[in-house]
Formats: sequence, structure tokens, C-alpha cells
Amino acid sequence: MRRDLAPGARSAVRICLNVANTDRVAVIKDQPCLEIAEAIEEEARSTGAEVRSWTMEDHVRRPATEFPRSIGDAILKLRPTVSYFIGSGQKGELAFRQPMLHLLTHELGCRHRHIIVNDDQLMKDGMAGDYEEIYRGTKQERSGTKTAYRR
Repeated sequence: MRRDLAPGARSAVRICLNVANTDRVAVIKDQPCLEIAEAIEEEARSTGAEVRSWTMEDHVRRPATEFPRSIGDAILKLRPTVSYFIGSGQKGELAFRQPMLHLLTHELGCRHRHIIVNDDQLMKDGMAGDYEEIYRGTKQERSGTKTAYRR
């Protein structure tokens, strides 16, 4: 795993979705985001979770205008408890992502993270933040706001 992606991958796996050794993790990714997806896969495997992944371009031509049955059937067989979509959003691909999201979150009840990536800066900066510190700061800010409005 690229060192600069490790903190973001750790955050996406251990904090955002709390992946554990009892989880089954499904990762749907695309070619432009392989390094980011592989960093998340590696981090998920380090928890002891079972991890399976599918690369969009192996199943469908881009821009993807449908969710391929081959991926859907494999996901149903895995019955994941956690899922990630890690890809570059292309125009017209809602027809791929909406059925995927419905399957993962509504039908299977996965804890899901949808990561649309324009470049790897998201993983190096945004996802690498200390989310526990951000939560504490947000909680503190919210309590100050409530107090201010009550006066």
C-alpha cells in the first residue's frame, strides 16, 4: 500500500465503517481508482475480514449505463456486511450506482461508503483526518450553538 494512502484507508475502514474480523466486505472499484481501492482492501483484510472486489471495467463498458448481473450475483453470493464503491464518477453512471446502492444498502443492509474520487488528494487529506477529534470539535460547536440560541 502506498504510504500516503494508509491513513485515509485506515480511517475509511476502522473509523467510518468499523470493519471487524466477522465482516464480509465487498469493494466495487474502477481502473482510475485501483490504488485507493487496494489500500482500503488491504486495510480491511488486516482486520481479519473477508474481502472480495470487482473492477467495473471487467464487467461493463464505461460509462456504465447498467449494473451488471455478474457483479450483482457475486455480491448476493458473498452477502456482505460492509461495502465500498470507490470510483471516478462518470456522466450517465447513475444507472450503475443506483441499483448497486439499492442492493447493498436496502436489500442486504450493508454499512456502505460511497467514495467518488477525482484524484487521490481525497485520501491523503480528507479521509486522513482525525475523525474522533473532528467529532469532538463538532459536538462542542453544536453545544455552543444551542446555548447561543437559547439566550
